[in-house]
Amino acid sequence: MKKKHILILIILFIIITGTVFLRKSYDSKNQEITDYSLVFDAIFYADANPDINEIYQNDEQKLLEHFVNYGMQEGRRASLNFNPYYYKENNPDLVQALGNSMKSYYDHYVQFGYSEGRKGSKEDYNTKFENKLICQLEDNKTLKLSIKPKQNNLKKYYILEMSAYENDINQAKVIAKGRFSHNKKIKIDENNLTNKYVVVQKNKNQYEIISNFAYIQNPEMMCSSSSTTDHNIIIPKSKKGLQISSGVLEDVPNLEPSYVFTNLFIQKILLFEDIDNTAITYDYKGETYYFNRSNVEEYDEIISNFTKNGMAVIASLLSMKVDGYEILYYPDISMDTGASFYAMNTTNEQSTKYFEAFVAFVSERYNGTNPQYGTVAKWIMGNEVNESATYNYMGEKNIEDYIDEYERTFRIAYNIIKSKNSKADLYIPFEPWWGIDSDNLTYGGREFIAIFNKKLKEKGNIDWGLAYHAYSFPLSDPKVTNDNTPLPDEKGELIPDLVTKNSFYTAMITMENIHILTEFMNQKDFLNEQGEVRSIILSEQGYTANSNVYGKCEALQAASILYAYYKTEMNPDIDAFIYFLQKDDERASLGNNYYQFGLSYLENEKLHKRLAYEVFKDMDKNDSLEKLSYIKDILDIQDFHEIIPNFDSKVFEKFPKSTQRNQNKQNIENAEIKLINNQKYTGKEILPEISVQFEGRELTNDVDYDVVYLNNVECGEASVVIVGLGEFEGVKKEKFIIEK
Repeated sequence: MKKKHILILIILFIIITGTVFLRKSYDSKNQEITDYSLVFDAIFYADANPDINEIYQNDEQKLLEHFVNYGMQEGRRASLNFNPYYYKENNPDLVQALGNSMKSYYDHYVQFGYSEGRKGSKEDYNTKFENKLICQLEDNKTLKLSIKPKQNNLKKYYILEMSAYENDINQAKVIAKGRFSHNKKIKIDENNLTNKYVVVQKNKNQYEIISNFAYIQNPEMMCSSSSTTDHNIIIPKSKKGLQISSGVLEDVPNLEPSYVFTNLFIQKILLFEDIDNTAITYDYKGETYYFNRSNVEEYDEIISNFTKNGMAVIASLLSMKVDGYEILYYPDISMDTGASFYAMNTTNEQSTKYFEAFVAFVSERYNGTNPQYGTVAKWIMGNEVNESATYNYMGEKNIEDYIDEYERTFRIAYNIIKSKNSKADLYIPFEPWWGIDSDNLTYGGREFIAIFNKKLKEKGNIDWGLAYHAYSFPLSDPKVTNDNTPLPDEKGELIPDLVTKNSFYTAMITMENIHILTEFMNQKDFLNEQGEVRSIILSEQGYTANSNVYGKCEALQAASILYAYYKTEMNPDIDAFIYFLQKDDERASLGNNYYQFGLSYLENEKLHKRLAYEVFKDMDKNDSLEKLSYIKDILDIQDFHEIIPNFDSKVFEKFPKSTQRNQNKQNIENAEIKLINNQKYTGKEILPEISVQFEGRELTNDVDYDVVYLNNVECGEASVVIVGLGEFEGVKKEKFIIEK
């Protein structure tokens, strides 16, 4: 305490002598600070300081004690909302007073800076606006602007309306003015739906912002009654879903998914002009737009057929590289980076108009009011947006600027979609890298969600959902239950850390630790306005049938799918499990021969069904546990409780029974496996070749059977499991010895 009093005297001396002017000085009677919540977040502190967390192992109290006793003076960052170096650099009036005492900057912000409105970091979401602005529709023509003033005796104010992409408040439209009252009401229509609003005052003929920017929070009120009825809502039978493949759409009903997933590309639908007078015309905000009739009608057929068959359709809104559509891409970016998908450009008037018209057209067409078109129940804005380099490219940006861009696009899409179908949902899609450090192209999922959520709340909370891709690591290894392997560094060498952990600090979230995702989203800050967990879907995950370790591995692929699906069904916070992919697709798999995720594949123009095809078909059936019991041998378990602790067989009672199929297959259990000699220990997996005969006939690996090896690294008893393929079914298990 003595040091603090000396510091106070120094500050008072500086103020008196005029060396520097502080907005508010320390009071020599101040008590010791006990609440550091403005500058301390245990999760952030642990993640930002792994050397400290290695000692305290996520113990929040001990982390706080370290922060108070050592971390502040060392300048360790402990919150997204406060960076001591940023605070020091951007408050020169404090520097002369506080010097290099880093702890003093934390203390000043907590005691004075926050209430003074000083910004604690570039990403500061603690910053207090003088007034809170909330925008909500009372009906489809009346917007209520609720102003919660910090004080009631403020001078004349103005409410400005701006397009989402606009930044210059001095060019904005004044829609209301006067002295503070709690509410203002204005008449609006769809032209205002995606606009933003802000409260300002005039200072020397310039506007000064005195509130948050706010968007309409409840755009569903704009929705007509004809598109809010339940006739366009499909109740899925289970959580099972499938990302469909062109060329084999007629086979989708045979797989009996409850959800189907497809992509809608803006370049395949939007036209800039109607050259041959065949386009579909669509009026939006007083202008006419054109859409490719043949491509739209192809989507109509796909979506309506699935809707009629009782499948809920999920559609992703995407942008790909197509010559002539440059206006849709972010300005000044290279189109030769190899990116698969590009971010929707909402930075200027013309590109935003095209994007809005596209979203309005497809969300109105597929809102379920016309059976000829069908219904899209869930929409996804982009693909794996935390991997910008490949899947949402807009050039290099730091994470805060990147999320500003994406959040604006998401908000525009959300308001339009909900105005066309109040029952539809919109999701933000993530790849599985969760706790990694962010650079200017790849962003850790946990950090991204935290910033995204706070930005949305600041501008008006909405009911967004999370579409997660729970792939395993690495993608070429189909053993879904062994993701907790050492993490490779940039050179590919293993470091003493794990890919998956049972904590919020895990590098990845896969199916092995998927509960971490739902536990994270159960935190109070991430709940929706009703205090409920937001809708979470696993919108893409696949397991290869061809591994760089095991070769062809249909059995491992099938077992991983079943494990992942069962785990999804046991998690009440996950609404859907979408498997990727219906059939192998070289482009979708980035040309990697070890990314053969399909349930089937085409060879010589004939569709070949893998073991996973039958497993996928039956895994959400009443008799799934009985019919697919052989998968337990592949997973080396006696009961699913061993790998899914909350497994409950009663979940399957609500499902229909599987359809009977007359396959007349031979049971591989009646085959003979040639004796396997003892194997020498190598420290790596032992994969001895085997010979299998059935009724005197030599069977062929990868045609008649697949091979799975268990417990085959350490010395002792190992196992080989053969799994029937083709005209064979069932499993047979034999043991062999690994010795020094």
